[in-house]
Amino acid sequence: MKRIVQNYGFNLTYQIFLLIVPIVTTPYVSRVLGAKGVGINSYTSSIAQYFILIGMFGFSLYGSRQIAYTRDNENKRSGVFWSIYLNQIIFVTGTFIIFLVIALNSKTMRIPLLIQGISVLACCFDVSWYFFGLEQFSVTVLRNFVVKFFSIVAIFTLVRSPDDLNMYILINVFSVLIGNLALVPFLKKSIVFVRVTISSMLDAFKSSSLLFIPQLAVSIYIILNKTILGLLKTTTEVGYFDSSDKIIRLLLTLMTSAGTVVMPFIAHEFSKGSHDLINRITKLTIKLTAFLAIPMTIGVILIANRFVPLFFGRGFEDVIPIMILEAPVIIFVGITSVTGNQYLLPTGQSKKYTVSLVMGAIVDIIVIFPLVSRFAAFGAAGAVLCAEMTVCLIQLYFIRKEIDFNGLISELLKYVLGALLMIIPAWLINALIKQDLLAAFLIIVIGSIVYLIAEILFKSEIILWIVDKFVGKKGKHAR
Repeated sequence: MKRIVQNYGFNLTYQIFLLIVPIVTTPYVSRVLGAKGVGINSYTSSIAQYFILIGMFGFSLYGSRQIAYTRDNENKRSGVFWSIYLNQIIFVTGTFIIFLVIALNSKTMRIPLLIQGISVLACCFDVSWYFFGLEQFSVTVLRNFVVKFFSIVAIFTLVRSPDDLNMYILINVFSVLIGNLALVPFLKKSIVFVRVTISSMLDAFKSSSLLFIPQLAVSIYIILNKTILGLLKTTTEVGYFDSSDKIIRLLLTLMTSAGTVVMPFIAHEFSKGSHDLINRITKLTIKLTAFLAIPMTIGVILIANRFVPLFFGRGFEDVIPIMILEAPVIIFVGITSVTGNQYLLPTGQSKKYTVSLVMGAIVDIIVIFPLVSRFAAFGAAGAVLCAEMTVCLIQLYFIRKEIDFNGLISELLKYVLGALLMIIPAWLINALIKQDLLAAFLIIVIGSIVYLIAEILFKSEIILWIVDKFVGKKGKHAR
């Protein structure tokens, strides 16, 4: 448990850093490049993401889990690594060649697409899944800190006008490439060269393909929506949707960081048969996720009209209703990161995980075309919301007999009621204060205080757990 908390601290620190980076860069980039430039970057990036998805073919999820299973045996661990990594190199190389052909034949987006191709090639060197499986999160976090810092400096130094769009894309994709290359030297201290057979590579391919299907399904309602929006409407509409989606996904990193850390631990404990421990950790993580996600969702809705013009600048007013509609995605994806990535996958229930995501993709496909045709970017946000809600509800249904949910509903109601009380100070602040920055700041601070006080008065389990784990320990040491 101590190792989980330590790794969660590493990952959470980095995720908070990832939150800070867009807070620093996005207002600048949106003002310099405008909605159209942001939209072109998002549209071409969404196309590159398809090829990255195919190139990685589920190897990351499968690799992280298998390394966690075999991490105590160097020879087995090395054999697993090489079987998966050789598949990865073959797939990424093939998809990169195809992407290159498509980019060269594009008439309007040739240069942006060619630059985005570097991110596809960078996947050849992505071995982060190996270190996730070993629960060595400090290695990847340190690397990402350094690379992100220099990319921020480059953006403010080299991106000065709408004509620098290609430079902005180049900085982003090169940061991915350099970040992946930086991890490779760490491998030599942890693995040995093992002769890999064709049969072991085929086994890795077959097992990874089971995890590729859910990743493909996820891409439909995360990546495809941007592509459809660009095809049916304009790149400006893509820019609006991407701006809203970017903020929502950034806030989600606070929730999904727990799933990333806990997954290899659960996989390792599952291999030892520690089912009771897995049950307790999963239930606790669901409550912790809801404790954060529910007030965060209400908070986004309350500050959207102040935050968007302040953060993105003029010309992005259409993002306000999109962000309000998309805000509940924080709750659904937050819980799904626990039920799916933290529980179903590491406990070998890949089929249930796949079914839930495929159903979400089907729902998205059904609603995306009519919603985007009628409501443009607002419709794309509605499609994402429908898909994510479907996935969450199906996964909760699948694990209902395996995880003890007694008392969970009453606990969630405490979080909802506490979050709704945040509306009162927000309404007063909006009525009394005209300045956007001050109003947004006060809504966040006072709203958070109101929520925490409410949860203390309601005696929510998360508050009691925090007091017991941290305050209680300090009291014992003092005595």
